[in-house]
Amino acid sequence: MFTASGGPDSVGRPSDVIVADMTQVLADGYRRFAELEAAGISEIYFDWATGIADDPAVLHMIAALPGIKRQPNLVFAAARFLGAPAGRYADFRDWLIEHSEVVTPAIRSPARRANGPARCGPPQAVTTCAVPSGASGPISAAMRFASSMRVATISASGTVLMT
Repeated sequence: MFTASGGPDSVGRPSDVIVADMTQVLADGYRRFAELEAAGISEIYFDWATGIADDPAVLHMIAALPGIKRQPNLVFAAARFLGAPAGRYADFRDWLIEHSEVVTPAIRSPARRANGPARCGPPQAVTTCAVPSGASGPISAAMRFASSMRVATISASGTVLMT
């Protein structure tokens, strides 16, 4: 249990011990994310995750978020959405600390589920494509974008041309 007041938690441990435990768990999680998820895939996320793992100030800021909201992809995506620079960790860190009053509420905002038609609203793109087995020539698929009709031609090599 995280207590910001400096007082003991529900089992009598001082809050500084609880914060230290939480930041160590977060540091390990961000290191694991860097090594297992970002390494070789995203140099920026790797740099940011390893930077955060070694940064007590940013770990403390993230520790104040609800558990499910502490995940690296969510923190990074919210910051980038709000204008964080994509580059070195030092620049990202400075931006994150400076804009924490905006980033934290964005991260805390309720998640929007997009896996059901009733929740998504009207479709923006509908694609219908029947590919015969063994097809080797170009394939045409009709695509409706909002109110206009466009045709995508997909070549045998997988190149998509919109007309």
